[in-house]
Amino acid sequence: KEGDTVGPGDILCEVETDKATVEWEAQEEGVLAKILVPEGSKDVQCGTLVALLVEEDTDISAFANFTPGDKPAAAEPASKPADSPPPSSGSSTPAASYPPHLKLEMPSLSPTMEQ
Repeated sequence: KEGDTVGPGDILCEVETDKATVEWEAQEEGVLAKILVPEGSKDVQCGTLVALLVEEDTDISAFANFTPGDKPAAAEPASKPADSPPPSSGSSTPAASYPPHLKLEMPSLSPTMEQ
């Protein structure tokens, strides 16, 4: 849940495909700042931004109104390479105001996985 501290090897969630259920493990240490894809969501495409991880819990509030179309200037690279979603026209927080963070995008669990 948002505000939880995670470290390498901690389970972030389970990803269920038509063939298997796989645990998605954290690769970095940090605090879960924002969950963008709610538990139980179906048909989440590979590369979809699903959560944001920050270094300090004091940075969580900066992402309260974050939407996937925001383009933070201080963002670290995504955990997995993927296409970016189209920009949102209704961003309520200036992109430059986000503290350093890590984008967690839906991983591809096999070479043939598309969603």
